[in-house]
Amino acid sequence: MIKIAVITTAYKRPLILDLFLKNFISVKRDIKEWCDLQLFIAGDEEINYGKVEGCTFIRFENKPLGKKWNSLLDFTKGFDYNFVTGSDDIFNAQLFESYKPYIYSGYDYLGLLDSYYYYIYYADCIRYSEGYKGARQGEPDGGGRLIHKSIIEKLRYKLWDDEIDSGLDWSMTKRIKPFITKSKFLNGKERGAYFIDIKSDVNITHFNDIKVDPIPTDEATKILKSFSIYEDIMNVHEIYKSQ
Repeated sequence: MIKIAVITTAYKRPLILDLFLKNFISVKRDIKEWCDLQLFIAGDEEINYGKVEGCTFIRFENKPLGKKWNSLLDFTKGFDYNFVTGSDDIFNAQLFESYKPYIYSGYDYLGLLDSYYYYIYYADCIRYSEGYKGARQGEPDGGGRLIHKSIIEKLRYKLWDDEIDSGLDWSMTKRIKPFITKSKFLNGKERGAYFIDIKSDVNITHFNDIKVDPIPTDEATKILKSFSIYEDIMNVHEIYKSQ
């Protein structure tokens, strides 16, 4: 049984956080035969997580963000891997199934090259990014990264620079790079491994800052409907649309 700690931070966006929690419950159930998935959330105002099995809440001020993220790591000692994700992200079980053979082959760093962005104000508006271009091409794109405990231990449970409020991806990339021995980065689209960043108007990076065209409506709907929480997503969409 592989033990994976899902780590994230929460700030406002309670309706989207609720989608995140429901999705976590679904994925946890789907992979329970081979993986013990546990969730750790750092936030500055406590929300009732009493009904979420496998979730631990850590109270922590919102800034600096680097320190807020690092606060989670002491709670994940004993886990084989940490899965880094935003609390406005959803992902499917196929993502973990795609990682599975590499987990059992001893890889210490896994990630996705591509990602999806869904704008909650529109029912079927998704942008797809193939990943970084230029100097950072070939790096995993943002969330969904799986980091083995050996790397975290060597960094003394500090994956990010404490005092930063932006550039967290780059901060972590620089810190872990000297300690990576075996890595694999996948194209999720080819495998049906979806990692979707749900964008609202409370984001460091706005939906319109993602300079790619939306994917076709029928493809976007198909991807969203593949999630067991599809009806919940549409309910939240209707609330945002009416605001």
